[in-house]
Amino acid sequence: MKSILQNGDFDDELRETFLTKTVDLLDELSSEIQHVIDSGDLELDFIVNNNLIRYNRFNQAFQAIELYRYRVIEKYGVAERYFNKKIERIYNEIENFSQLPPIITTISNSEEYYWAHPLYEIIAVPSGEEKNLLNLPDLYHEVGHLIFKQYSDSLVGSLIDEISKYFAAQKQLAVDQNKSGKLIDLLKEIEANWKNGWIEEFTCDIIGTYLVGPAYGWTNLKLTTNSTYFNAVYSPSVSHPSDDSRNKAILKTLNLLGYGHDDIQVLEKSWKDFQSHISDDYPEYYDYYFPEELIEKLVQNVVQGCKDIALRSHLEQIEKFDRPISQILNEAWFIARNKPQEFSEWEKKTIQEIDESLNGE
Repeated sequence: MKSILQNGDFDDELRETFLTKTVDLLDELSSEIQHVIDSGDLELDFIVNNNLIRYNRFNQAFQAIELYRYRVIEKYGVAERYFNKKIERIYNEIENFSQLPPIITTISNSEEYYWAHPLYEIIAVPSGEEKNLLNLPDLYHEVGHLIFKQYSDSLVGSLIDEISKYFAAQKQLAVDQNKSGKLIDLLKEIEANWKNGWIEEFTCDIIGTYLVGPAYGWTNLKLTTNSTYFNAVYSPSVSHPSDDSRNKAILKTLNLLGYGHDDIQVLEKSWKDFQSHISDDYPEYYDYYFPEELIEKLVQNVVQGCKDIALRSHLEQIEKFDRPISQILNEAWFIARNKPQEFSEWEKKTIQEIDESLNGE
């Protein structure tokens, strides 16, 4: 793999630092493996189990480099050139600081959708996504994961302590009221999920809304329709809060940012119409999962944190730039909702215009 990376004929626009860093990671892993070989530990029967653990760790590290670095480099082509010029433009529009944009790759698929790997500084999108605009607000959510990795303390603030206090009080109340042990165990699980996964996903939704405005809410509603197939609109997972609660955070963010009543009302009405046509049921004890006060506090903290780290909101981007990407995405959703018969041609034309602007034509 190292030989291919050093001697391969890769796309001229692939970021050189990404290629160099990948070779460095392979060198580091190779040195660690060689150290174990040279130590003589592989000849000692009584530490075979330790050596198997080492092997698994090395293998996992190699697979990560292969998936998150080598495949990204190997796959780099026309679509990646388009997306990486676009993410550079987006970063110029959203930030007042010089953070290096991630590499965008099309190694994802339609089932995995958009995902980010902050450690390797990549964002993956499905193949063919360069032809679409309505999903693109979710790219800002994935950017949020990279921002969260670097600035989580500034964004979350004191919320971890408040989560602890809230659920401690709820557990004590459940004991005082002789509630079932099942509820107390569930409260412990919910608290852990908030701290270990939900808080980051909520934060990325809030960042996405901050950066792209109402279009983020519409993309979230579009994505949520997929959950109805699994009866999961109200059912959280260990890593992700429920779609219902995420929508609440998005609406609260739009309200805090000062969007017009019509912008928020039409999205909220569409959500309620959607709810009235699905058969999903609320999980037992659902009221304990996503208390309004915690969502409200997190929205306040993250919005203030975005301002503190000099991120430009969608509204600020409009003031500073002539038709930023975030504005184009809001235009896309407006046309898709109000003039659907015109959307397909408008989208093709607009993507061509974006491509030409990215290439300086």
